[in-house]
Amino acid sequence: MTPTKEGFHPEKFSNYRIAAQNYLKGLNISSEVKPNFIIITDRSPNLLGRQVLANNLALLTGENYPKSKRRYLSFKDDERPEKVEETIKEILEQSKDTVVILLSGQHNWRFGVYDSVEKGNQLHPNVIRFAYSPGLTASDSYILEQMDGAVQKKIIAEVEKRSRWFNEKQSGELTIKTGIKQEHSLTLFFNMDKAPVISSTGFLTDSNQKGNVPSGEAHLVPYPFNKSDGEIETTSGLIIKIQNGLATFIDITNSHDLTNAEKLLVDLVNLRRDDEEGIPLAELGLGVLENLGIKTKVDDSNPDGQMSMLTLEKLRLHLGFGVIAGVSTEKEEIKSKLKRGQSHTDVLLSNPSILFRDEEVNFD
Repeated sequence: MTPTKEGFHPEKFSNYRIAAQNYLKGLNISSEVKPNFIIITDRSPNLLGRQVLANNLALLTGENYPKSKRRYLSFKDDERPEKVEETIKEILEQSKDTVVILLSGQHNWRFGVYDSVEKGNQLHPNVIRFAYSPGLTASDSYILEQMDGAVQKKIIAEVEKRSRWFNEKQSGELTIKTGIKQEHSLTLFFNMDKAPVISSTGFLTDSNQKGNVPSGEAHLVPYPFNKSDGEIETTSGLIIKIQNGLATFIDITNSHDLTNAEKLLVDLVNLRRDDEEGIPLAELGLGVLENLGIKTKVDDSNPDGQMSMLTLEKLRLHLGFGVIAGVSTEKEEIKSKLKRGQSHTDVLLSNPSILFRDEEVNFD
């Protein structure tokens, strides 16, 4: 295998076989089921670690389920979503008890996978697991390598603590404090009857067949979303102003190391100022991995050595803007504010704290 950069060897960055074993543990497939597998990845030459993990998953499924059918699909970065959707749809129509594993980049075509699985499962309810891992890198595989059965149990317990806190409170007002040199404050509301908290543990079950792997967060949609007001500072130095539930301006004066998704968010928000529009604040996410002492390993000089947002957001507190990542009675209202497609951008918060009734929240 050719390394993506001299001195960087993704095949040595992690023990991919152990990472793949832990990924499959997260799928939690009954020993009585002999499912078919569809493993989907991309062909990015700069992210070979993702393909190494996908290859190991293909090998392990073959070893663990020798009588099962396996399909390994690899799409180009510029594949059209509708083409991908049609390909997956055709396979699902002929399959039974199928596990779909998506290891992709942040490509538009991954929505073709989402759509085909969602629509296909309504007509032919045969997808027993759907694990989606957008942006996974060699650095993320190092995280997965640590997620054995014991760690997964701890993740479940920590996520449930956060979910229980919201369910016990039922509704109320939160204040999010961020920033180091200057404090920024955001007020938002929650209501479990209208927008319930969701546990995302990376451990799929028969009653919750789909989700991120790896994972480790409780997340919810602010409700009512249009009462969110204030501003927050991100770890990349963005100052995002939020008015009536919409990000209306982003100050980039002190920003640094922005991801492509963050650059797009800046463009979408700041270009809309003349129209007095904005991008909805659609998610409050509470990651738990940092609390559990999960170790990270990065190589900032190479994209394959940097953690994806999928993993970064599971480390700590974050907010999401755009398409809602959860459930809310305001889903259609929030969707109506999105005039430029299915974008969802997560941002990590700088030095965050959460206050409820003027006291800092302790989920323990």
